[in-house]
Amino acid sequence: MPTGREAASPAGPGPADPAHRPVLDALRQAFRPELLGRISRIVVFSPLSEADLHPVLDKIPDRVHARLATRAITLTLTPAGRALLLRHGTDRRAGARFLDQAIARFLVLPLARALLTGDIRDGSAVRADAAGEALSMTMENS
Repeated sequence: MPTGREAASPAGPGPADPAHRPVLDALRQAFRPELLGRISRIVVFSPLSEADLHPVLDKIPDRVHARLATRAITLTLTPAGRALLLRHGTDRRAGARFLDQAIARFLVLPLARALLTGDIRDGSAVRADAAGEALSMTMENS
């Protein structure tokens, strides 16, 4: 098994990466050398940029679109709506880990309520836009 030094390539993240040294130092302080010798690889992740997060956001609402398709409802998420979901569903340390929860809270639950109350009907085109710290659902046609 390769050790952390052997696994790192000069072209990619590894000992030459500035983020790698503080992590190794912290591990050396926290764990005994016997344990560290058994670790085959240390991977240091960089925070996701906003450009990295947009493709992740594109994949998750596809599941919402599929659920709405059974009722012939189309959904358009505006750029401001996307920004709201990214703001509430991501953070520097966790990346996009909470994006599913933000989509459920800001998009799926309001859509479900609007469907139950009849504000959105089958066959509608729905536009989700940011309205303060929430998404506003607007039925574009019926």
